[in-house]
Amino acid sequence: MTQTDQTPDSILTEEVIASLRRDKLLPEKQLESLKAKIASGKMKAEDWQVMIELAVDAEAKKDA
Repeated sequence: MTQTDQTPDSILTEEVIASLRRDKLLPEKQLESLKAKIASGKMKAEDWQVMIELAVDAEAKKDA
């Protein structure tokens, strides 16, 4: 699918996921879940917060 075939929402979703992946801010498993949730329109502020907290906790455990 080319960028001209996509909706503005799907283009933005792809850019957000690519940025998070590039900067390794979330694990791949969470990125796939996030992509589906954003696409469904069901992503809430609380969802972002939980996802970030889980990633931070996982990183802290890995560094310990």
